[in-house]
Order: sequence, then structure tokens, then C-alpha cells
Amino acid sequence: MTTATITLELTGIHCAGCAGNIERALTALDGVTRAAVNLAAETVAVEYDPDTLSPQDLIAAVEGAGYGARLPQAESTVRLLIAGMHCAACVRAIETGLEALDGVRSAAVNLAEESAEVTFAPHAVGLDRIITRVSELGYEAREATVVDDAQAERDAEARRQLALVIFGAALSLPLMLV
Repeated sequence: MTTATITLELTGIHCAGCAGNIERALTALDGVTRAAVNLAAETVAVEYDPDTLSPQDLIAAVEGAGYGARLPQAESTVRLLIAGMHCAACVRAIETGLEALDGVRSAAVNLAEESAEVTFAPHAVGLDRIITRVSELGYEAREATVVDDAQAERDAEARRQLALVIFGAALSLPLMLV
């Protein structure tokens, strides 16, 4: 069973009794392993099986207990390095597969750079689930780091320098023959 953690914003809670009611309503759902209400922050952290339940199911359970709940509005963007792509069909398969995940707003794959930019709601889907989804599609993915970006810049500079050397040699060859 895979697990994900989501934080929901709550409304209408006033006391520890309200917090207990919400926790009981959520843990009664099949697929929820843990629910912890933070009364001061008016949030609940829920550990659940994303294959069994969706965030909307969790919200419905809280609302069924007589309280309000919503997903936080924050989004994150991550850059992934993807290996194993060969053509535009690979690009489309990855984009479609990622965008089908709950919580993923957009996925833009670049075949030439072998990378993807994924915008997602971290409260609904985690980075590990996104990487796992790419693996399920038959490709290898990992998060790009600053080191990867610096290496890419060094590689681009090395290619530019090599092109200049070849260009210079091609121009010098006629002079050497004379």
C-alpha cells in the first residue's frame, strides 16, 4: 500500500471535541492510516492510500462530520531529468500520464533536454509519487539539482568551445596547405 500525506484547512472547529470528531470521521475511512488535527492552525494532516481515496473523499468525510475543509492553494514546480525518451510519443505519454495524477496541474516535457517541468499541489501529490508514475510509464526520472544545472552549463560551454576549435581548424587548413 502506498501512502501519501495531505494537509487540509478546516473551518468551523472550536475545541478539542471538534478535533476528535474530525479525526474519528477520517480514520473511519478505509485507506486512512492516521489523522491529526492541529486546533491552533485549523488544519488536519491525513496519511492515506491515494490508490483508494482521493482528497475529495477526505473533504467529504470532514464535511459529513459537520465541519468545513478545503485544500490549501499553494503549488510547487519541480524540474525532473528523464532518461529513456526517444520520440514525441514518449513525450506525450509522460505528459498525459503525469497530468492524470490528482494534484498535478501541468507537465511540460522537453525531449532535447531530457527533462520535464511539473507543476503540482504538494498537499495532494508528492514528488515521490510523480517520480514513481514516470517509472510506471517505463522511463527513469529523478529530480534535477543545482549540480545538474551547473553540469549542463559546463557541457554546453565545452560543446561551444569544440565547435570553435573545429571552425578555426577548418579555416586554418587552406593556409597550412599554401
